[in-house]
Amino acid sequence: MNMNEIINSIPVGTTDYYGKNANLRNYVLSIIEKIYKKYGFENLNTPIIENAEVFKGHHGEGEKLLFKLKDKNNNNLVLKYDSTVPLARVISMHDDIKLPYKRYQMQPSFRDDEIDKGHFREFIQCDGDIVGSNSLVSDSEFVCISHDALKQMGFEDFTIRLNHRKLIQAIAEKENITSREGILEIQRAIDLADKINKGSIKEIKKEMLKANLKENIVDTIIEIINISKNYSNILTSLEKLEEYFGNNENAKEGIKDLKEIISLLPEAVLKNVKIDFTLARGADYYTGFIIEAVINNLKIGAVLGGGRYDDLVAAFSNKKVPAVGLAFGMERLIIAMKELGLDKKSYDEEGKILLYADPSQKNNAVKVANKLRSKYNVSLVFNNELNYDQVKDYCISGGFSLIASLNKDGGYNFYSINELDNLNVKKLILNK
Repeated sequence: MNMNEIINSIPVGTTDYYGKNANLRNYVLSIIEKIYKKYGFENLNTPIIENAEVFKGHHGEGEKLLFKLKDKNNNNLVLKYDSTVPLARVISMHDDIKLPYKRYQMQPSFRDDEIDKGHFREFIQCDGDIVGSNSLVSDSEFVCISHDALKQMGFEDFTIRLNHRKLIQAIAEKENITSREGILEIQRAIDLADKINKGSIKEIKKEMLKANLKENIVDTIIEIINISKNYSNILTSLEKLEEYFGNNENAKEGIKDLKEIISLLPEAVLKNVKIDFTLARGADYYTGFIIEAVINNLKIGAVLGGGRYDDLVAAFSNKKVPAVGLAFGMERLIIAMKELGLDKKSYDEEGKILLYADPSQKNNAVKVANKLRSKYNVSLVFNNELNYDQVKDYCISGGFSLIASLNKDGGYNFYSINELDNLNVKKLILNK
């Protein structure tokens, strides 16, 4: 790539947002922020760069994806991988924060990841967390937050998947595995099973064995998958899993938590909820309930994810502080909305108007624009800047819902974008 090509490009895995895409981005962020506020969360912002030690030892294989930097004083820094670890740092640093602390945070995260339809190197994570609460009511609130936000964006066919990290511990104990490495191997195996879960049981087993996973671990995970597949009723699947693990204490604890969380959910939310024993989540810091949501029949991966992490704050201080949270992936939500045609409801479209006028009317045009701005978002454009044949494309590109034209008597008329092909409208707008 030559210098001119470099100057006129952006790094792979990043995006420029303008026009309708910028409107859609703001629309999605505004919905998520509104939902968090509805549940009593307040805003937090943390630096884009962090000391490298802050992110050490929390993301397992994910640490390979850190963007690493050095400043002029040779200090080791990283671009922020997520907002959860910095939140734990904030709690350990600031004693004046009152617990339980409910915060939301919508900032970029950076990962040196492989780029595909659902993976980016710079992306907005829309985090919400409750720090300082042991209550499973907090966990259930995040299921409701997930449901409310996705519904508000227009999604209908989606699944909120729940699991519990204690069940992964129970699988390890069933296989007499006690080492951290062994438990991580099981976690990796479950994560792999999740990625190939669309296939038959035979295909899933074949792929897991191909990944050099031990056959006894694979067989146990296959049995767990069968329970998920064979019992669609949430409570039935949990009871069958309880039978499978017998007196295992970790399994009992995990199943008890999931049953309580389910009992706290409204019926409308439960319709989109499923217990999925193949859900693992990649980060090492999760200790209990875990959650993801997927838009059914779209191949873009999870549009949100999170869970309970009761030991993370302790990694930064001597404080043992429970915490639970999740993050929405804005970019994946935007992709899903576009594929399903939900992007047409973007934030500005309902109240964004183009006021189109002749330069000879500029004084009156300014007065009308100011009057309209009491109710609408108005862009004033003159016909020597934009000819009539360009107006429709301009409106579609910019997300305008209406066009207003000035009359000779100083009034104005509204027209929908689809009316612009009408010859009489053209004459009115051009004031001929």
